[in-house]
Amino acid sequence: EPEFAVDLIAASRWGGTLEAAATALAADRAAQAQLLPELTRLMETILLADLRAAVEPLMARIQEVGSLTPDLGLLLAALPALVNVLRYGSARAVDTQALSSVVDGLVARACIALPYGLRGVADDAAAGLLGQIIAADQAVRLLQNETHAAAWFDALEAGATSDLSHPLLAGRASRILTEQGRWDGERAARQLALRCSPAIPPLVTALWLEGFLQGSGALLAHSDALWSIVNGWLRAQPDHVFTELLPLLRRTVATFSSPERRALGERAAQAGGTPPSCATAAAVDPVRARRVLPILHTLFAALPAKEHIHVE
Repeated sequence: EPEFAVDLIAASRWGGTLEAAATALAADRAAQAQLLPELTRLMETILLADLRAAVEPLMARIQEVGSLTPDLGLLLAALPALVNVLRYGSARAVDTQALSSVVDGLVARACIALPYGLRGVADDAAAGLLGQIIAADQAVRLLQNETHAAAWFDALEAGATSDLSHPLLAGRASRILTEQGRWDGERAARQLALRCSPAIPPLVTALWLEGFLQGSGALLAHSDALWSIVNGWLRAQPDHVFTELLPLLRRTVATFSSPERRALGERAAQAGGTPPSCATAAAVDPVRARRVLPILHTLFAALPAKEHIHVE
C-alpha cells in the first residue's frame, strides 16, 4: 500500500535494520514510560520479539521505577506480566536474574501494602482493585515460591479480617484464603457469620458476598454451613431492604455458571419449604380470597364460584 513507503521512511530514523530499529524504539518507549505496568507489558513484547539487546536496559528501568512505585494497584498490575516475563525469559534462554530480584522486591512490597491498600477505597476503585488482586494472586501462585505464597496469604488474611477493609475486597480475600486451603470451612463460616450479623448494614454485607462469591457459586452450593448463613441473612431482611439489595445480588449470581445457578435454585426450593398451616390460615383474608374464585373457575372450568366453595 502506498502509505507503507511513508511509514518506512518515518521508521528509518530508529535504525538501518529491522532489529536495530525495533530495539531503539523499545528503548525509547522504556525511557518515556512512567508506570510500572507499562514497562512490564513492554518487556513481554520485547521477549516475544526476541529483541535481546533491549532486555538489559529495560530491566534496569523496571527496577528503577519499581523501587519508586508506592501505589498498590500499580504493584499488583505489574506482577502478572513480570511473572510471564520470567517464564518467557527462561524458555528463551534470557538471563532474568536481575528481573527475578525485582519480582522478589515487588511481591514483598505488595504484601506490605495490601492490608492498608484495601482501606478507605471508593466503590469504583474497589471494583478495579478486585481484578488486580485476582490476577496478582494467580501470578504469585505461578511463581511456586513458598516464601512469597506465605507472605501473600498472610497479607490477604490481614485484609480479610479488618473491619476497615472495603467489603468487596475483604470478601475476595476471604474467598482466596478458603479456596487455597488457608481457611477451612468452619473458619470461612465464622467470617461469613460475622459479616452477616445484624450489626452490619445490609448493603455492606451484600458487597462482601459479591466479593466472596463473584465468578463461582461452588462454595455456596456445596457448603451447608455457608448456605445456612446466607439463606438466614436473606430471609431476615425486610421487604424494602431486600428490594434495594436485589440488583447487587442478581449481579453476583449472574457471574455463576448455569449448572451452579441451577443447583442453587434447586437447593433454595428444597430449603424454603412451605410455611406452617396455622400461619397460612392466619394470613388469609377471606374477603380478598373470594375475589380470585371467579378467575379460577374460568381457568379450570370448575363449578360456579358459589357452589362447593368454602374459605376458612
